[in-house]
Amino acid sequence: MVYMRSRANNLKWIISGMTLVILALTATAFAEVVGSKDGLFWMDVPQGWQWYEDNGGVTVVNPTGNHAIRIDIEARDGIRIDEDAKQLVRDAMAAKIQEVALHNGKAVLKTQRKVDGVFSLQSGFIISASDGMRQATAVIFFHGRYLFNIYFEASREFQRLEMEAIVDTIKFEPPKKEEEKIEVQADAGPSKVQESSSQVSVVPVEDNAAAVIDNAL
Repeated sequence: MVYMRSRANNLKWIISGMTLVILALTATAFAEVVGSKDGLFWMDVPQGWQWYEDNGGVTVVNPTGNHAIRIDIEARDGIRIDEDAKQLVRDAMAAKIQEVALHNGKAVLKTQRKVDGVFSLQSGFIISASDGMRQATAVIFFHGRYLFNIYFEASREFQRLEMEAIVDTIKFEPPKKEEEKIEVQADAGPSKVQESSSQVSVVPVEDNAAAVIDNAL
């Protein structure tokens, strides 16, 4: 009886986890590929989300305006070898952990990962706030001559997973802009044509961008 109850609880957690992943991936199912105005990166922005760009980076705000992904971008010259880049990322993550700690945040997960093939570090945080516990994620990497410092917070796990799924779509090469027609020769009968297209947008900065970003963060 106890064994069956344990299996039922495990199954419940598995189903719950799968549901969260599905909800997170759904966010990027209906998305527009948006690129930064200087062409440093491209990212899938879900329908209803807003992209704001300033001199320090990019902020992507959810439809309700209460959650945002902040991408700070800083030019760093003198980084010529991979080990220097990795050390820069490690130092930046250590600084981010200290910064979050000043706001009652504790790092609970540190992992090494890749963003579009580029070495990066990711840390998860639990933050104690007056309105309850919040979850946060930081992802830091170096590409070209720029240090990318990404940070987002959420009150619920599925919201954090949704934003993480959006960050996972970052690319450093522009998507194809024009329709491509690929002819597939069938063994019998006429050839078939498949069409595919990718839409790339660069969203201008709006006058009220700062106010929206402050409200979200």
